[in-house]
Amino acid sequence: MSLHYLNFKITSDQPLLSDFMRKKLNPLQIHLLACKDIPYKTEHKFKPIHCQVKFIDGKSFKTLDFPQQPFIKFMHKHVFLVGLHDPVMFRELLATHVVKVDLHDCDEYVPPEDEKDAKFSIGQAKYTFKDFLRPNCRELKLRSDVFPVKRELQDNTQNLDLNTTARKGERGIEKFSPYLINATYAVMTAELAFPIGSFNEEHELKKLQAIKDGENGVPDTISQAPT
Repeated sequence: MSLHYLNFKITSDQPLLSDFMRKKLNPLQIHLLACKDIPYKTEHKFKPIHCQVKFIDGKSFKTLDFPQQPFIKFMHKHVFLVGLHDPVMFRELLATHVVKVDLHDCDEYVPPEDEKDAKFSIGQAKYTFKDFLRPNCRELKLRSDVFPVKRELQDNTQNLDLNTTARKGERGIEKFSPYLINATYAVMTAELAFPIGSFNEEHELKKLQAIKDGENGVPDTISQAPT
């Protein structure tokens, strides 16, 4: 008997971040809820299903493996710290990039020496977080259809031939893909601690210093009226 995975929970009676650091780092929690109507496989050569979530800044995380089945509740949470990014650059990323969820339901068991070069078909759902740029927006619930992705994306950037005949053999989306036939889709939520752009470091530092001075018994010279 072997242990396939271990699930445990860590609790704390105190917040992990102080109020100041929570406002400064502004945690963004992505919660991949579920994927439905998956064209699951019954052959033993296929591995369990998992998802790979790629954030707008290129970082990614992987869910747990689940047995091949048509409906999977991933219920996987991951936190990204928005405050670590340049504010202007992060707004640009929100406006121009999407969050991608790669559905790995076609991965097969292969010999260990071939695993590195093995490539399998995947499905992909895409989500835009552009609504976070709206004032006071802190939470999104999103649904996206899953579309098939080519095993190898063809790079035509070095192709100087402008004749489109050379591309006749290329195929974008498979019209009869199992994802399209089953209408496979994925659902996720995203929640910010604070709206984008609401943090003023200079103002928050003054508030923090005032609290420390009050705890140390230092009089608040700002609020005292002149005698």
